[in-house]
Amino acid sequence: MPSFSVVPGPRDGDRPAELPDQPHLSARIDSEWVRIAIGGIGAVYLAEFPIGTPLVEGAVRWTKLAAAPEDAAVPVGAVIAANIFEGSIHAMVGTRLQSWRSRAFELQPPKTPMT
Repeated sequence: MPSFSVVPGPRDGDRPAELPDQPHLSARIDSEWVRIAIGGIGAVYLAEFPIGTPLVEGAVRWTKLAAAPEDAAVPVGAVIAANIFEGSIHAMVGTRLQSWRSRAFELQPPKTPMT
């Protein structure tokens, strides 16, 4: 029977990552994997874990995608991830759309501010 479980949150070094009160997220299931992208403060955090894995500390792998340096203190708005670990991730950071592409997740130049 399906149920909800608490997923251990992302960490930034030895402390919990800074997240807004109601972070934006994108989630999907790819084959046997659950993949989640969460908008943080100045970063997007990616989680992946196999379906059925006990959700305990250390079982969920997190990756941090930092926003541009000038946006390090800006909350991430909408997060769009068509294929999180094989494609690209897009997020609104302030008034700019920022993108990370490929498995290396290199930050692409931000789009011009939206008005």
